[in-house]
Amino acid sequence: MMGLNVLLVEDDANNARLLREAVKGHSSVRSFQQLEDPDGIVHYVRAKASEKPDLIFLDLKLPAGRTLELLRQIKSHEDTRVIPTVVFTPPESHAEVQEAYKRYANCCLLKPSLYHDLRSTVGAVLDFWCVFAVLAGFRNPVCRPDLG
Repeated sequence: MMGLNVLLVEDDANNARLLREAVKGHSSVRSFQQLEDPDGIVHYVRAKASEKPDLIFLDLKLPAGRTLELLRQIKSHEDTRVIPTVVFTPPESHAEVQEAYKRYANCCLLKPSLYHDLRSTVGAVLDFWCVFAVLAGFRNPVCRPDLG
């Protein structure tokens, strides 16, 4: 089956529910996993070798500034550094966004406040990584056998 394996790291239940609905409603998603507690994300990803995520959505505002440490962990391990990591951020987080890019976030996006906008944003990200991008170490292209 074609499609992306998506991992969401989000501690807020309401935000997680909205993101889950937006992701699961997209035709390019094969599987979806959510981690509420980000401790051990690299171990989780490495242990799930057969279901390794093709894309990680990460909330910038995890408790205790954990997001930047998670990015460091993800991008410092050979097995996980090639996984595209998209960070959702509130508008007032300029310094943290700079730090996220220094830790090799692939993209930082403003988290929309309206569900319709969130769904459109998530859809555009999924379309990009599924239809247009060629993912390192994965089946290429993931969702478009006509391009392979």
